[in-house]
Amino acid sequence: MNPEEIIATWLGDSTITALVGDRSALSQLPANSIFPAIVYNIVDSTPQPNVAAQGENELAQCRIQLNPVAKTIPEIKNIANALRVLLDFKHNVTIASKTVVSMRLLDMGPLEKDNDSGLFTQRYDYRMFWYET
Repeated sequence: MNPEEIIATWLGDSTITALVGDRSALSQLPANSIFPAIVYNIVDSTPQPNVAAQGENELAQCRIQLNPVAKTIPEIKNIANALRVLLDFKHNVTIASKTVVSMRLLDMGPLEKDNDSGLFTQRYDYRMFWYET
């Protein structure tokens, strides 16, 4: 299973859907989307080869960028807080039938406003380690 599927499953949690509904998308939201919403990307992904024995779990890691998109700054902050409670400092949890060994918030970017649409966003980067097999 790829990291995009793990994140998509995690974003289906009721704490997130209570804020954005089913409006989370990989890379880009559909045209005419309703806000607030979340856009996410896998920035990098690296398998960690297991040199022990064949057939054992293969550890992988990736950096995930999550961008809440909303009409107001408080909406951005509420979504970011819900994401942090759901994702940050999680260890050995099963998501989408995969074991996530660790998930941590790495950093957050500046608050940005698109002058054409009037929408705000702010990026939040997480590092996730999980077993691929």
